[in-house]
Amino acid sequence: SLPREHNDEDSVKICTLAKNCNNELKLVDTLDYELYKQLSYCSSGVLPPLATTLGGVIAQECLISITGKFSPLKQWLFLDATEVLQSLSNCDSSEYLFREDRYASLRICLGDSVLKKLAELKLFMVGCGAIGCEMLKGYAMLGVGQRNSNGAIIITDNDIIEKSNLNRQFLFRSQHIQQHKAVIAAASTKEINPDLNIQAQCYKVFPGTEEQVYNDEFYKHLDVVVNALDNVEARRYVDSRCVTTMKPLLESGTLGTKGHVQVILPEKTESYSSQQDPPEKDVPYCTLKSFPATIEHTIQWARDK
Repeated sequence: SLPREHNDEDSVKICTLAKNCNNELKLVDTLDYELYKQLSYCSSGVLPPLATTLGGVIAQECLISITGKFSPLKQWLFLDATEVLQSLSNCDSSEYLFREDRYASLRICLGDSVLKKLAELKLFMVGCGAIGCEMLKGYAMLGVGQRNSNGAIIITDNDIIEKSNLNRQFLFRSQHIQQHKAVIAAASTKEINPDLNIQAQCYKVFPGTEEQVYNDEFYKHLDVVVNALDNVEARRYVDSRCVTTMKPLLESGTLGTKGHVQVILPEKTESYSSQQDPPEKDVPYCTLKSFPATIEHTIQWARDK
């Protein structure tokens, strides 16, 4: 069985086991006993973002095995998220005790105080496509923006659901085609976690909505902004608004098998627009289908046809 959550007796056993193994196998010169204690404390818990990442890797390996295409992983894969754990010196074990609710496994890893902060969070996410669906699932699993804690998740996307979206935007089903992404995404996320306070909007975030909708007063009440967009111009605009209003921004994007994520903190990190990536030859399908803006989009559309 797994060690009991935040149990000192079990953590001593884990550290002793690690020490004996290392003495026998001579693997490393020194052992990080704090890491082993954290492993013991949290091993019976579940951290949803980490589980999601591992699930994606496993799903890919299953497809590789079933289809017989490409090469499977033939190596150790080490992945951790110890940076989200509190230092053991500041650890109050009463915060991590098991309780019968949907956040029991998460509480073992993060503690009550962090769960409370997540529940009270006021978050604004721009875009409800492939990345947006994954983000919303994560918010639901983490209990972000709960109604009873005066938290909120505001999402906006002026796009509608197309049949081609269904293979990767898992919050949508065939009966949702031609409906607004934000509305359906909010409803589907509430089915996962009814505790959430999700407000769906269908506005475009651009200079035209800056005065009446997404003005400085709107940003004033937010804790964090999340980009789930598919074009650089929109990302730069949202980034500029976050710089102006001094709000943290979580920026992410995908293109084919490539992806990136960037955490932007006011007065601590550079902004998204501080650097410019080399131009991409490929065009995101959502941009090509719904918002073609350059002659290259027309050429790419013709090639795909």
